[in-house]
Order: sequence, then structure tokens, then C-alpha cells
Amino acid sequence: MAFSPAQFNAVKTKVDKGIDDLEAQLAALRTAIRLQPQVAMMPEFLRDAIEWCAEQIYRTGHHICVTVKDIAVGIAAPLYFFAYSLEWLDVRGQATNVVGQLKPEAMPAVNSWAGSAAVSYKSHIKPQGDAANKIATIAEKTSAALAISAAAGLAFYAAIALLLAKVIAAVTTAVVLLGSAVLSLAGLVVFVGELGLTTGMISGLVTALVAFLGSQAQNLVSLKGEAIDNSFFPGGRWPDPFTGSYHDGSVSDGDADWSLNR
Repeated sequence: MAFSPAQFNAVKTKVDKGIDDLEAQLAALRTAIRLQPQVAMMPEFLRDAIEWCAEQIYRTGHHICVTVKDIAVGIAAPLYFFAYSLEWLDVRGQATNVVGQLKPEAMPAVNSWAGSAAVSYKSHIKPQGDAANKIATIAEKTSAALAISAAAGLAFYAAIALLLAKVIAAVTTAVVLLGSAVLSLAGLVVFVGELGLTTGMISGLVTALVAFLGSQAQNLVSLKGEAIDNSFFPGGRWPDPFTGSYHDGSVSDGDADWSLNR
């Protein structure tokens, strides 16, 4: 799933509204457990079984609600990942512009120079271009990692929204059953099982997301290694252009550090 800001906003709305709806249905379920006359008039063994099932539905639903609330704290992260990925693409664009400007064919004037300064200047063009190209490569990889993380986050919260809708439907149906003349113990038992499975599915989604983000963190370590690669950035710095060796230009005196070929 590619990241889409519009789709993200729709998913966020579903999660936020889903939390509110689930809380409302859980409150209705709690009331139904205590007040429905159909339950009170049942044989004690059946009443106890139904109340137990209803209580399990409430507790599991409440646990899911709290879990989703905690998960929703980070729901803005995919949007930030996407925005930062675009910013890193801008960095790549600027770096590639520098690379293009430092290509020999883009600098024909260097062929008109002569002398020790000209030799020094020409020898330091390539390290500058290589460093700029390395920045472009790092920026491209960083942008890709952020875009992938944004897409993964969107897919995660979309799945959470679907599971949340499923839980709301189950709790809502349980409320209806408790107030119905055709109250079914078997039906409540089914909902208890479904909510238990949903809890496991949410845990599985969280585990998968954590594992994915762990791999992205490892990728970040690799990118940091590239950023401090001594072969491109000696001593962790931009290559020295040695501009101090380019002074004393002349076209006529013959002993300058550099002169123009004419």
C-alpha cells in the first residue's frame, strides 16, 4: 500500500471515531448486563452463564479499546514520515545539482588554466563531486526508507480500523441480544471467542510493525555509516578544496602559481 495523505486522514478518522463508538457501546453493554429484565427472569445457572459471557465481552472489549487508544497515540507518525521523505528528496535534488555542476564538461574553463594551482584545482574537483554524489545517495535511501515506513504505518492503522469496526459490531450485537426476547447464550459465546481472536490479531499487528521498524532502525545505522565514510568525508568533514593554493594568478609574468593559456 503506497502512502496517500487523503487515505491516511480517512483511516485516522475511522480510528478516532471507532474509539468513541466502542466506548459508547461498552457503556451500553455494562448497563444491559445489570438492568435487562430478560436476564433477571432466567434460571440461575443460565443467568450466571449469560452474565459471565457478557462480562467477558465487556472486559475484552475494554482491553481492546485501551490498547487501540495507546496505539493511536502514534497515529500521526506515518504522515510525518511521508513529509520528511519529501524533504529528503529535495536534499537529493540539491546534491545532484552540485554533482552536475562539478562534472568536467560543465567546467570548460579549467582547460584554460596552467600552473601548480591549476593542477591542484583539477585534482580537487572529483572529491567534491564524489562527496556531493554520496549525499545524494544517502538522501535517496533515507527518503525511500521514510516512504516505506509511512506506507507500513498507514497499512497498520488501516488494519487496526478494520479490527476496531469488527469489535464494535460484536459489542453492539451483544447489547441487542441482551435486550432481545431471543437472547442466545451460544451467540454470546461466539462473540467472546471472536473478541479473543481479535485481541490476538492486534497483538500480531503490533509485533509485525515493531519488527519492521526494527529493520528500518538497522537501515538508519547503515546510512549513518555512509555519512561518516572517511573516503568521501575525510575526518568526518567535507573534502577540503584547498582554496588557499589558487591565489597569485597571472597571464604574463611566468612565475605565478597559475596563468591562463592563450
